[in-house]
Amino acid sequence: MDLRHHFSDVICVSCSQETQIKRIKQRNHTIEDHEILSMLAVQKSNHYKESHSSIIINNDENDENYTVLKTEVQKIAAYLKKRLNH
Repeated sequence: MDLRHHFSDVICVSCSQETQIKRIKQRNHTIEDHEILSMLAVQKSNHYKESHSSIIINNDENDENYTVLKTEVQKIAAYLKKRLNH
């Protein structure tokens, strides 16, 4: 079901598959690689999600304090706020 026409913007937070796998392993130390790949295989691909989004946030950085991510989100929030006021 395509609901994009109900929204002025669609935001996708994305990272590489390698980063996804690394983060899953950090959260679950007992999960096997084949289980992770099976989970990812049933999801829409990052390419699909990004191609259907108007705003993409890249969350691939190894950013312990989320400095880069916070800056990017603040820029997007300012952009969206400005659009709402016009």
